[in-house]
Amino acid sequence: MKSETLLHERLRAYADRLDEDAPAIRAEEIAAAPAATVTATRRRRMPALLVAAVVAVGIVMMAGVVVFSRSEPTRVDTTGGYREPTEPATSVLAVEALPQLRFNVSELSVQAGVVEVRYVGHGGTHTLVFERPDLDGFELQVSGEEEDVGKVRLAPGEYVIHCDVPGHRAAGMEAVISVVPASP
Repeated sequence: MKSETLLHERLRAYADRLDEDAPAIRAEEIAAAPAATVTATRRRRMPALLVAAVVAVGIVMMAGVVVFSRSEPTRVDTTGGYREPTEPATSVLAVEALPQLRFNVSELSVQAGVVEVRYVGHGGTHTLVFERPDLDGFELQVSGEEEDVGKVRLAPGEYVIHCDVPGHRAAGMEAVISVVPASP
């Protein structure tokens, strides 16, 4: 017990000498009190380590902002890819993506056949996809005031389109397309 107290006193004395920027300590003293050297070194390095830690946290946070703020969706096509029709469109369907997370219309009507879909953005990043397995892979994307155009073959029936950017569909970015038989 007494030897531990003496050791603690010697270590404190060495640490105090190091903190006062004393001249170099002899090798025998350092060997006799390695814990004091480590403690004193830690005291001196603390501001540098603190600055380094703050910088590292800042870099990690910036990387997180860049990675997680990316609003362009990533789609993995597992069906082998959508093939756009090569023949000319028989009708045109215009859909606008509004910044309030809505399409400009909630119901649309178009004639069956090859339809040219014109997707116009009015702020933000949005997509237009069909909720049908046979049209999986068809996707239009707009960012800001851009326009994207694609063709799709639609048979008579009802089709649901939506924006697949996370949270947009739940906010109301969805519409129904009624496809009527083509006029003879």
